[in-house]
Amino acid sequence: MKFKIDEQIFKKFPNFMCGVVVCKGVNNVGTDENLLQKIKSAEESNRKEFVKEGLGSVPYFKEWRKAYSSFGVDPTKFKCSSEAIARRVIKGDSIPHVNKLVDSYNYISLKYHTPCGGEDIDKMNGDIILKYSEGSEKYTQLGSKEETKVSKGEVVYVSGDEVICAKWNWRESEKTKITEDTRNAFVIVEALPPLTFDVVKEASEELASSFSTACGIFPEVHYVTEQNHSCEIY
Repeated sequence: MKFKIDEQIFKKFPNFMCGVVVCKGVNNVGTDENLLQKIKSAEESNRKEFVKEGLGSVPYFKEWRKAYSSFGVDPTKFKCSSEAIARRVIKGDSIPHVNKLVDSYNYISLKYHTPCGGEDIDKMNGDIILKYSEGSEKYTQLGSKEETKVSKGEVVYVSGDEVICAKWNWRESEKTKITEDTRNAFVIVEALPPLTFDVVKEASEELASSFSTACGIFPEVHYVTEQNHSCEIY
């Protein structure tokens, strides 16, 4: 199984880059108290760093808003996952424990302000591709039982004929979500400028280290950029 980014994405966003962390043989049951404390610390750092009303002018969130607008999505209604999680903690909410894999990438997103997300590899229908939607793909939004379709021309992650994350990194799929039963997972760390490759590398390596400590595994880390459009993940 491969992860690849369609060349049309790089034509529009040549400086997009991502780290891909592949987790195999995961023990995703239970909690990691040290990780939960790290999340609390990251929440406090975000509250000190940002004012909720001004998040749209923060350079890295601003770039994601521009990206969303470019494929017809209103970024004031649909926010990239890193802005959404920052906004949530700034207004006073805490990020709840989900499972160790999800807790780990939520922490990394809060710390580095990179959109992060993950999917259960064993629930995939084929290669994972980041592309512009054809509008005919199936999609069941996280938390829903109703199947729907995404808009034509929307940036999506797909596996086979199904969308596994809509509006680039806005909302994952109910079908492929990571649960305590997940044993093999694909987790991504994304960035647009002004965040740099060095930030993506540092965030991806810390994420892999968190998975190793919390889940008892030795993840593989890959990087996909304009110079390298794909990687083997399974």
